[in-house]
This record gives sequence, structure tokens and C-alpha cells, in this order.
Amino acid sequence: MTVPTDRAYPANATNKVWQGKKSFLDKAKSSTKTGLGDTLKTAEASWKLIPWADLDASAKTAATPAAAEKLLATAKLALVKVNKAKADLLVAKEQAKQTKTNKALSKTAMAAAAQIQIDLNTAINRLGTVKVTDFETLVSTVQSEALTRMTNVRVQLGKDQVMTGGAATWDRKVLKVSGVVWKKGTANDIKGKKVVVRGDTAGNQNAEGVSRIFQNDMKLTAAAGNTAEFKV
Repeated sequence: MTVPTDRAYPANATNKVWQGKKSFLDKAKSSTKTGLGDTLKTAEASWKLIPWADLDASAKTAATPAAAEKLLATAKLALVKVNKAKADLLVAKEQAKQTKTNKALSKTAMAAAAQIQIDLNTAINRLGTVKVTDFETLVSTVQSEALTRMTNVRVQLGKDQVMTGGAATWDRKVLKVSGVVWKKGTANDIKGKKVVVRGDTAGNQNAEGVSRIFQNDMKLTAAAGNTAEFKV
């Protein structure tokens, strides 16, 4: 889960509630000026800036690796705001911890400060569960799905089959072939020339269970040992 089910700021940890728990004397005496109210204002404001929708991977889909990577980048920016809110809640929690032992306050105010500390700690723990790992998984999944895997690669220049390969992957930008065997000539003989590349797509069968054939006009861009790379 990328985001917690409960995304609400703790209702009792607001400055409004805190001020309502203080008596007239609590507000009048200098010894009861704890500063808790200001830290609660900051904490609540930071919480409201969290873009929860950008962190909810369960509501996101991506058709391309680029789209998935954009979602991940957006989630990481949102996570910065989560961490800011968590830091501000920590400050407020520590202030509440000190405030609950301030004997100059009324018992009602001290008890309210103690509850605020508890509620803020629970909220901090919720923020600690926010991760972007689901988006990282989405990127990996889409990247994997974007790769067309194939076997029995054949490269033809004109009427001649000049090369074969054992396996290849096509990410819609670069075709990487391994197990290369040159049947006629060398890499230098076809470099820069348009060739026809064919391959049996692994795990990509039609309704009859027959593997579809990958075919594209491409050019050799690199070759070393028994590997080669082609681009459209």
C-alpha cells in the first residue's frame, strides 16, 4: 500500500481544539504560553499540502515506460511534502510532550496536551508507511512489458541472409541480439545499410497458439563478439 487508508489529520491535534481546551487562566498567564498552538498550526498546514492522489499507485496506470517514470517522479515530489509534514508533526508532538507536564496549566489542558501527543504520534506513524515502492514496481512492470522478446532472429540484406541470432529483445527503440552468427560477410558489410530483421516473438502467440513474427526494416548500429544492436 502506497498510502494509508486513513489520510485525515488528527482532529484533536488542531490549534482550534487546543485553544478550546484551555481555561481563561490558561490563556491569561505567561507561564502557560507553551507555543503548542503555533506548532499545531504548522503541522496541520503541512499535512494539507500532501497531494495524496499523486501517491496512490492503486489508482494509476501507465501504457508506456515514460508514463510510468513520470508517475514515479511525481510521487517522489509528493513524498517530499509527506516528509515535511512528518517533521512538523514531530515538532508539535515534542511540544505537546513538554506541555502536558506544565503544572501551571489546568488539568484539562494538560490532559488535552497528552492526548495531542498520542494522536500526533499515531499520525506520524501513518506518514511513515507512505512509500513510492509501488510506483517503482509499476515502472519495472511496464518496462518489462514494453520489451518484445524473440528467438530465431534472421537478418536479410536483399536476397541474402547475412546473420542469425539466438535471442533478442526489442524495447521499441533498440533491438539487442545475442548468439549472433554471421552467415555472409561481417558487421562492416551491412553497417549503415537497411536490412530486414525477423524473429519469432517468445510468449506472444496469436489465438491459435502460433508465435507472431517480428519484422522490421532496421540498420545495424553496433556489433561486438556474438552480440549486435539494430535501430529503425
